[in-house]
Amino acid sequence: MKQLASLVLTVVCGFALAGGSGPVSGIRAVTFQAADGFTVYADYTPAAPGAPVLLLFHQTENNKSEYADIAPQFHRLGFATLAVDARSGHATHAGDNRNLTAEAYEQKTGNTAGDEQALPDLEAALAWAKRADGSRRVMVVGSSYSANLVLLLAARHPRDVQGVLSFSPQANEATLKLAPTVRTPVFITSAASVDEIEDARAIERVLGSAKKLQYVPTTGPHGALALSPRFNPSGNTGYWKAVTAFLNGLK
Repeated sequence: MKQLASLVLTVVCGFALAGGSGPVSGIRAVTFQAADGFTVYADYTPAAPGAPVLLLFHQTENNKSEYADIAPQFHRLGFATLAVDARSGHATHAGDNRNLTAEAYEQKTGNTAGDEQALPDLEAALAWAKRADGSRRVMVVGSSYSANLVLLLAARHPRDVQGVLSFSPQANEATLKLAPTVRTPVFITSAASVDEIEDARAIERVLGSAKKLQYVPTTGPHGALALSPRFNPSGNTGYWKAVTAFLNGLK
């Protein structure tokens, strides 16, 4: 396993990513259609022309507001962001914002979507990003259940996904079978628990990516909320240094 320990120590605290000139102000609400006809709701924040875009996917029972105090740091690194409401989710500790995609799905079907059923929403977000600017790099961020789905997304769309950030994936049979087919660069991490660290390690070990990095934290919660100064006030800096090192390595 390739660790980030020594690499992290060399990253400056300014989190500067070359090539970006900061975000363009203004969050835009956007919608697009999944392949099965359902409408997906998201918030898009642009950056400088040609800047890479990060697709941000939330964890179970959450919504795009999971990234409310995380996305601004990505903007400072020079990224545009698309924070997506996936059909598997609601309004919980991530914020009181409604998950419009989940609401629409439930109103139409009368059912609550399972985690695996959210994959068409992720694929629709990727297609939207490529339509908006087919020449820019697209990277994906997954949290909990979506940390597994972004690996699947990269395996299915290797030419369209240039980087994966996977926060707290589960080392289930399907993911361990899929991982050797993932060739996209992958950053993988977890909460500070022994079980989550071992899950991330098991996946990292079998990834087919030539560039793969696991960050092992000493403190941090489940999912991408590890990046949040609100939910991980004492440990988010370590995650950010590791993430920034990985992203700088994709230049």
